[in-house]
Amino acid sequence: MTLPLGACAAALSLLLLGMEPVGDVRTDSQRRPAGSAPPTTRALGQPFATPTPSATDRPTASATSSKATKAAKAAKAAKASKAATPSRSRTPESARAEAAPPISRVPVDGPGIQAAADYATSRGYRVGLAVLDTRTGKLWGASEHASLFASESVVKVFIATRLLLAGQLTGSAADTAFRMIARSDDGAADALYGYAGGDDVLPWIAAHYGIANLGTPPIRDGWWSNTHISAAGLVQFYAKVKADPVVWPWLSKAMHAATGYGSDGTYQFFGLKQADPNAAIKQGWGQDDDDWSASSDFNSTGFVNGDRYAVAILLKGPSWQYRTGVPAMVSSVARRLMPGGVLRP
Repeated sequence: MTLPLGACAAALSLLLLGMEPVGDVRTDSQRRPAGSAPPTTRALGQPFATPTPSATDRPTASATSSKATKAAKAAKAAKASKAATPSRSRTPESARAEAAPPISRVPVDGPGIQAAADYATSRGYRVGLAVLDTRTGKLWGASEHASLFASESVVKVFIATRLLLAGQLTGSAADTAFRMIARSDDGAADALYGYAGGDDVLPWIAAHYGIANLGTPPIRDGWWSNTHISAAGLVQFYAKVKADPVVWPWLSKAMHAATGYGSDGTYQFFGLKQADPNAAIKQGWGQDDDDWSASSDFNSTGFVNGDRYAVAILLKGPSWQYRTGVPAMVSSVARRLMPGGVLRP
C-alpha cells in the first residue's frame, strides 16, 4: 500500500523522536499568523533548555505578539492514514484519581464569585467563571460557567496530559512539552499535537476522566487553539489531574514554572498571577473571528491558594482591546475573586 507523502513524513518524525502515536498520525496544521515560519525542528538529543522566570524573558521593543495577528488561519491538515503501530486505547484512571473527592455536578453561586463575574459582565464582557475546591469537591460557577469559549493555549494542558498518560513524555519530548506549558510555546504544541491524537485529544481526555461538559474539538481539522472549553468542565479536569499521580507531579511543576512572558512575547502574568503570585497557571490568548464575531479571548486558569482551588476565568472582549483592555479585565476579575490573595467564593 502506498502512503500519502504527509503520512510518511509524520510517521518518520515519530520514529526520529522515539515516540509512538497515541492516535492517528497527523501532520501539524494548527493556526499560525500569515507568513510565519513553521516550527523549528530540533535534532534528536538537542532538547529545549528548561525555562525559568527571569528578567530576560521580557521581549525587546521590536517583539510582537504572533497571536495578535491571527487574521489568516492555517489550511486544513492532510490527514494521514492509520499508523503502523496500534493506537493506545483508553487507560483506566489510577486508584488515587478514582478516590478523589466526588465533584458536585451542579455549580452553586457564591457572593465572591458572583461579584467577580458581575464586574466583567456589567462592562460588556462575556465571562465564564468556575472554582473547585479540590479538598471537598465543591464547585462554584458564575455567569457563563457552562458556555464554550475558545481555549487558545489552555489546550496545551490536554496535550501534555494525554502524552503523560500514554508514557510518551520522556527525553526530548518531555523538554518540548515543558516549554509548551511554562512558556506557552506554540512551536512546541505544533510538534506534539499530532502525537497526542490531534483533534481527538479533548474527547479522549473527557472520556478518560468522565467529564461530560469539558468542551468540543476545533471546528477545523488541526486548529488546536480553536478547541472549545467550559470553565466548569476545565476545573473538573484540573481536580482530576491533581489526584492523578501519573500526571500531577510533572504538570504541576510545569505550571508553577510559568514565565512572565510567553514565547511569542505576550505578558502572561495577567489574571490569577495578579491575585496570587504563587498560582500555578496555564494561560491562553488569541483572536477568533470565524465561529464568533471578531473578539479577543484571554483565559487565566490553574491552581491558587497552595494548589487547593482550581480556577478558570474565560473571558471574551472587543478585538480592539486585545493588548491591554481584555487582559486587564481578566486581572480585575481575579483580584475581585481573591481579595488580599485569598479565594473566598
